[in-house]
Amino acid sequence: MKKTKTTLKDIALATGYSINTISRALRDKDDIALSSREHIKSVAQELGYIHNMSARSLRLGYTNTIAVILSDISNPHFGILMKEIEERAREKGYFTYLIHTNEDVDMEYNAINYARNINVDGIILCPTQKNTDNIQYLNDCGIPFVLIGRRFTDIKTNYVICNDHLGGYQAASYLLDQGHRDVLVLTALQSIYSAKERLNGFRDAFKERGIDLDKDLIKEVSVTTQDCGDVLDSALKKKQFTAIFAFSDLIAWA
Repeated sequence: MKKTKTTLKDIALATGYSINTISRALRDKDDIALSSREHIKSVAQELGYIHNMSARSLRLGYTNTIAVILSDISNPHFGILMKEIEERAREKGYFTYLIHTNEDVDMEYNAINYARNINVDGIILCPTQKNTDNIQYLNDCGIPFVLIGRRFTDIKTNYVICNDHLGGYQAASYLLDQGHRDVLVLTALQSIYSAKERLNGFRDAFKERGIDLDKDLIKEVSVTTQDCGDVLDSALKKKQFTAIFAFSDLIAWA
């Protein structure tokens, strides 16, 4: 027979206390003697009682949960990012939900709605950047959110990003210092803020030294890398280059 869920009534029967006393003890109310609270908690644990978080969240108005919506969890970068987010959240008493969008705007919309349905206290989002519709939707919903890794220039949001322009500039400077002039640039769609900034930084390093960056060697590839091999094969047949600048580690490995 399937074991039924332990209730406050079960704990009351096992301890002799009223259901109201059991409830207050489990919530650590100080009008219940410490010894009674400890005894009630011990019995609750023995019986396998699980506190109803949904009821608690309705009563308190918060859930101590954060939804982290990422664009591509196959990318090791996002794995490292999620680990750090989860650790920092746990230090503050929060749990995290990870939701994957695969760079799909409809999946992103569904992820946002799922996060709302489970009443998370906030959302951390790496946006697909196909358009701003989902961001505007988030603004209209009123749920706290922060963009991570990417931002929009035409809509006001909170965000945490790297200095992608500097990263592109430093990468180009290194290659130029090594004597490379013909560089194949594998960039992501320029609608993605970080891709655009890295390419701009790369270009600026060439421009600063008075060297033309061959436009025919700049190739847009999917951030999910499905077309990376074909683009590279095509470039090898048409152009000569001595180095490759890749938008991400995942593209470089592909």
